[in-house]
Amino acid sequence: MHDREHYRQIPGIQAPWEVSDVEIDLPGTGVTVHIRHSGEGLACPECSASCPGYDTRTRK
Repeated sequence: MHDREHYRQIPGIQAPWEVSDVEIDLPGTGVTVHIRHSGEGLACPECSASCPGYDTRTRK
């Protein structure tokens, strides 16, 4: 199974979200999973107007 598919299934990531990259730190114990949004279907939570994505900061 491809790493991206495997790490998509573990937390249950679904469209419009996708795993864009997986970094495995060997011999360490870290795994970094990069997730991105397709940009489609984003809406303001207050007025439901269509809006562009803007938050691209890294989180741990």
